[in-house]
Amino acid sequence: MPKPSSKSEPRRIKVVAVGDPPKVPFLMVLNDRPFPDRYFPTVLEHYSREMTVNNVNYTIYVCDTAGQDEYDRLRPLSYSGANVILLIFDLSSKATFWHLSEKWLNEVLHFCRDAKIILIGNNLDLRQAGNPNHVTDLEAEQFVRDYKCATYIPCSPRTGEGMDKIFPAVIAAFETKKESCLIC
Repeated sequence: MPKPSSKSEPRRIKVVAVGDPPKVPFLMVLNDRPFPDRYFPTVLEHYSREMTVNNVNYTIYVCDTAGQDEYDRLRPLSYSGANVILLIFDLSSKATFWHLSEKWLNEVLHFCRDAKIILIGNNLDLRQAGNPNHVTDLEAEQFVRDYKCATYIPCSPRTGEGMDKIFPAVIAAFETKKESCLIC
């Protein structure tokens, strides 16, 4: 007679990363790969990560979407079943921050009303205090309050700062509300 398994089936979390390009360096480092010397655009990239937190096993599936306008019709296919959205902007570019509410948030809320949103400030190492084109933590935290995001994480794929906070935040957001989105 087979012995019962002591390991429970992992909880599955689908994460979709959206935002203005390029996000590739961020997602490569998040996937434990080295920071790339050059940028190679992708249309869609998937990978998974297994984690155990408080004796609970998780499999986190990350889907990177193409941010270029020419993929606006293809990108919504990646939202199906998403539990958590990583809404990514560049801390050294106010334009990418403005695009969050002008484009990305509307798209996410249309296709994934029930998914939790984590705001990710990318390129922390490039942000300069006092530069009017750079986004401050206060501005990002106000966005989180205004749009009821789960949390905000400033990070730098180049230095690794803040990258270790992302997957724990994904799990915390998932455990807060487990509904997934459906394409309407």
